[in-house]
Amino acid sequence: YVTIFLCSEIGKFFYKKGVCFPKTIKILCSNEHLCYNTRRHEAAQYNRMRLAAQGRKSMHTNDGLTLLAYGYEAEICPERGANLLRLACPALKTDALRTPLSIENMVQDNPYLWGIPILFPPNRISGASFTFQNRVYRWPMNEPDTGCFLHGTIHQTPFQVIEHTNTRATLIYQATANKPYLFFPHAFTMRVNYALTPQGIVQKILIRNDSLQDMPVSIGFHTTFRIPFVQGGDSEQVRLQLSC
Repeated sequence: YVTIFLCSEIGKFFYKKGVCFPKTIKILCSNEHLCYNTRRHEAAQYNRMRLAAQGRKSMHTNDGLTLLAYGYEAEICPERGANLLRLACPALKTDALRTPLSIENMVQDNPYLWGIPILFPPNRISGASFTFQNRVYRWPMNEPDTGCFLHGTIHQTPFQVIEHTNTRATLIYQATANKPYLFFPHAFTMRVNYALTPQGIVQKILIRNDSLQDMPVSIGFHTTFRIPFVQGGDSEQVRLQLSC
């Protein structure tokens, strides 16, 4: 069987100035769970993994980040919301996430169905507005058929890379009074950390309220797994285990 472990730590709904909202997701794919099928991928995909292992630029993310350690390869796209677009184990010819062939392909198709896009705020907000502490928050209605604001735009917002090694990467996005996030009236900083471990990859997200008022916070993820994980694999042999 292939077993994917997802672990999360969720903070409070809102935070005062200078206080962080923590969110941790772990995708742990230990080798003992990734040995059910070692069939080769198609030649193009195998060559892509080989080139990435040699430190060349990924074909998926023009300005992307590649992490290589502990037998895993990860690709992160800073210009598309610090999205983790790929997690692979080349020795076993496995890919855990649905990965686009190019950023153009990702944008033209449904952008929520690639990698692990960050949603802020997640889900549908009816009428594209809500009230928090007697303040009305209004958003652009990006799903007019339902009259809702859907998933936010962090998933398509460029992040700044502040750390990148073979094993880890840190990216940040800052909303300020001069450059706000959409119509959101709060200054805040979102920090996304990725780290490869012998068991897989750990993603940590911190949101810091930089404004003078309490800030509503809600975050989600639109994780899209590549099932089966290898060409010719059996999706019936995949198990998902949640530990929260």
